[in-house]
Amino acid sequence: MIANPPAIRSRKPTGEVPLPFILLDGEEKSGRTWAALRLSASQKVGRTFLMDLIDGIGDEYARIPGADYEVLVPESDDWTHADIRGQILAVKAEALRARKAGELPVLLVVDTGTALWNSFKDWTTE
Repeated sequence: MIANPPAIRSRKPTGEVPLPFILLDGEEKSGRTWAALRLSASQKVGRTFLMDLIDGIGDEYARIPGADYEVLVPESDDWTHADIRGQILAVKAEALRARKAGELPVLLVVDTGTALWNSFKDWTTE
């Protein structure tokens, strides 16, 4: 028997479909960012945000026919973990708001996942 077990925290399932999640994988320069931002031209996607963590390519992809996205910017010159977390939470809140309002789904493109992972690795090591 476990002495003083923690209380169970649970809830009944809602049956709601979660917000969509797509992961594009490929080698460097294989067109992942182009493909992700091309999706912003779709009539099935609402507001689109790009979090460019390493390449500084946010403006370059505006030439994609029909592309309609906004570039997220850090509070200072470089992205901090607080900036990353804060902007992801802000976009999530916008996605939930749009969903409740019956609007098209919000898209967040993080470029690149490798940069995000390396940032967390470095932070943990430090």
